[in-house]
Amino acid sequence: MKKILIITYQFPPDNIIAAYRPLAYARNFPKHGLETTVVTHLWEKTPDQSAWQYHDSGTSPFLEEVEHYKVYRVPREQTWHQKLYLSLIKVPGLSKVMTFLLNVFGFFDLDLIASYLCFKRFLRSHLKDHSYDCVLTLYSPFYNLRLAHWVEQQYRIPFVTDWRDLHDLRLGNESFVPSIKDRIYLSIQERYIKKYLKHALFVTAAGVFWAEYLGNLTNKKGFEITNGYDETLFDDVSPYVSEKFLISHIGTLYPDQNIEIFFKGLALFLEEKATDDVLVSFVGLKGNMLEQIEKMASKYVKHGIVRCEGRVERHKALELKKSSHVLLYPCWLGTKGIYSGKIFEYIGSQRPILLAPGDKDFLEKTIIEGNLGSAAYEPEGVRDYLDLKFQEWKQYGDVLYDGDKNMVNSYSREVQAEKLANYIKRELIKGNDLV
Repeated sequence: MKKILIITYQFPPDNIIAAYRPLAYARNFPKHGLETTVVTHLWEKTPDQSAWQYHDSGTSPFLEEVEHYKVYRVPREQTWHQKLYLSLIKVPGLSKVMTFLLNVFGFFDLDLIASYLCFKRFLRSHLKDHSYDCVLTLYSPFYNLRLAHWVEQQYRIPFVTDWRDLHDLRLGNESFVPSIKDRIYLSIQERYIKKYLKHALFVTAAGVFWAEYLGNLTNKKGFEITNGYDETLFDDVSPYVSEKFLISHIGTLYPDQNIEIFFKGLALFLEEKATDDVLVSFVGLKGNMLEQIEKMASKYVKHGIVRCEGRVERHKALELKKSSHVLLYPCWLGTKGIYSGKIFEYIGSQRPILLAPGDKDFLEKTIIEGNLGSAAYEPEGVRDYLDLKFQEWKQYGDVLYDGDKNMVNSYSREVQAEKLANYIKRELIKGNDLV
């Protein structure tokens, strides 16, 4: 059995969607012939549970033995390098100069300098006594690329990089015209991506556009490994029977997502409906997006129809997914390659999905071909789909769903992890044949 070391910043109990991608690899790689060890941070809450705590310099890493894989948890320290940087950027006029100089030397995660140094220190010690056939690093943060390059140079361990994001999402935007400043910054980043990935076996990314872009940039093979949903995600989730026709958006919203199309369509849909029958729930809003959604809701519909909340406990969010009659997702129209992790949990919930607007790309193709929902670009399209599902709910007590189960299953994290495991094993076998 080949041995693989996964280096990842995000990992449970860090409860964000990015943490579940490496978790899926750790859980599933051993099923496909890869003995798996994970290196991540020691994620512990502060006593008041309000944030992730930093540890004293004397805190030791520890090994957590999990069924089928191991996890080394590296303490989160605020090193003197990080403290110095945070002090210097407070000096007027020095912040931009410091940032630029550090970028020139290949440091881009400036708030994570300490994290990078803690990981490198641990790896230097760990790799003296432990051998691996391959390293897998997950982007972001950027420093994981630097670590992978360093490990390959120092210990001659081949590596793969897996990208759940692109280094600049604007690159997928059809209307993006980089300024001179943007071009300088991007050229520096891309110089280091080429350098760090020069000896990578291959690259993977969460979308075809990103995989092709990175493959072309680095002259490496690029493969798509989408995000996904855990096959057991909803096993212990019991949907509740909503007394109202329930439309939900669960997860973060960003300013570039055009939610106004939905609200205009919702207003048309409600013109001839008893408003007491309808509830629209936005859960997981962050920052000023909560205030913006509340403001837009008051512009288009009566008070009480739209309910807005910040982040909620995960089980509650899953219950809401399974209980909703329509799951709403506004795509990043005009920007290629952005497939939010939550859309795959939507798919896994096997509830109707409304893309408003659609993306004229991967997500829309998946939703339409799989009979998983609909896409709308105009308010009338939103109205028509909501009306269809509302009538089903009125007649049958629930909405109808006849999604393609094979397509749904293909987006489980288990299937995506198996794909990546097979790519890795194939490249390792090729490497052995050349020795």
